[in-house]
Amino acid sequence: MYGARHQERKKSVQIITAHCCNSVRVENGAWVLYERPNYLGYQFILTRGDYPDYQCWMRNNGSIRSCQIIRNTSSVVFRVGVYGCPDFSGQMMQCTEDLSNLLDHWHLHEVHSAQVQDGAWISYELPNYPGRQ
Repeated sequence: MYGARHQERKKSVQIITAHCCNSVRVENGAWVLYERPNYLGYQFILTRGDYPDYQCWMRNNGSIRSCQIIRNTSSVVFRVGVYGCPDFSGQMMQCTEDLSNLLDHWHLHEVHSAQVQDGAWISYELPNYPGRQ
């Protein structure tokens, strides 16, 4: 992160002392930033690049309280199971590729739980990848 307070992170961090994050620079890899400590709250996925204005990527909330790196996977197969009920129960669908609109394939209105079996996945609130992650 850069700006008034510079904090370098090389691995997962549970608590960041700055309560307001105005800008971020990702020098390597992909990171998940969380609005609350202990990896809770809204998540923001950032890849290499400069993010000079937090409102462009995290709306009006300037608070980042924990972050962790997304580790590269050596898998050539990517799989995630999505479920219609909490605790990995109910109707299940397995995804092995990007789906720009899950509702074109999923006949329920909501996903209540997901289980990553291989790879790394990002889920978006709206079709075609906008909205919260």
